[in-house]
Amino acid sequence: MPDLRERLLHPREGWLSLGLLAVMVLALAWSVQGAAWLPAMDYLVPVALYAVVVGAVLALVPVSVSVTLPASALVGAAIVIWAVGGEYYPDAGQLGRLDGLRSDLIGWTAVVADGGYPVEMSPYALGLGMLMWTTAAIAAHVLYRYHRVVDAIALVGAALVINMSATFTDLFTNLLLFVAAALLLWLRASLTARQESWQRRRVNENLEVATSIMRSGVAFAAASVALAWILTSVAVAAPLTGAWRSLDTVWGGVRDEFENVFGSLTNPNSRISGNSFGAAFTVSGEWVS
Repeated sequence: MPDLRERLLHPREGWLSLGLLAVMVLALAWSVQGAAWLPAMDYLVPVALYAVVVGAVLALVPVSVSVTLPASALVGAAIVIWAVGGEYYPDAGQLGRLDGLRSDLIGWTAVVADGGYPVEMSPYALGLGMLMWTTAAIAAHVLYRYHRVVDAIALVGAALVINMSATFTDLFTNLLLFVAAALLLWLRASLTARQESWQRRRVNENLEVATSIMRSGVAFAAASVALAWILTSVAVAAPLTGAWRSLDTVWGGVRDEFENVFGSLTNPNSRISGNSFGAAFTVSGEWVS
């Protein structure tokens, strides 16, 4: 019990790292909300924050991964269902919300399997919630159990870039917020590793050294973010621009391949929503051209 208390109160990365990771995940959640995939997505922010906390706590508990990961999945499923149910069925009780989500999922699956366009939006909300929980919880888990800060940054960053690439909406501010928090998190992890190295070598640590490193790192992160903001407004990188624009073809292929899945999403700024009529299109019921 003393060891568990010490692990929870004083983890290796510290709780400041958890706050920085939470900012990164919030940038992702706000980016998904900014893309406006669905009309109601207020549930994403609490789901993301719950996932970071649960993922970190389960990572610090001295239990096998074969126990903590299923536990995180079960807790995540319960929280996502509760949050989405409150968003889409606010006037119903807990059982009523669960029954409504179940009916929507059954109807959505039947329509998609038949090649039609579903009208139920809650299954999309459940899918986004599950993806958000998985990304945030795994990022917290790899950070606090395996101390792999780069892996956590790469995971959340990849999800953010994928979301940005699938929409024409300007989400650059969210990317800058993510980059600033990621640089500070990386700096915090590097400083922790260096202090552990000093302790192993029995080097007398001066508090001014750590403070100076953090101060320089914060200045570097701020300068990097400011420079990125300025360069994107006055300059264009032709190779990167060409690669970014080539994603139109990729998302167009996804849209054509899964026409009936994404056809009911009507966001005009999305690369995958709308009725584009790809190589094949299923017509059912009464139809007039």
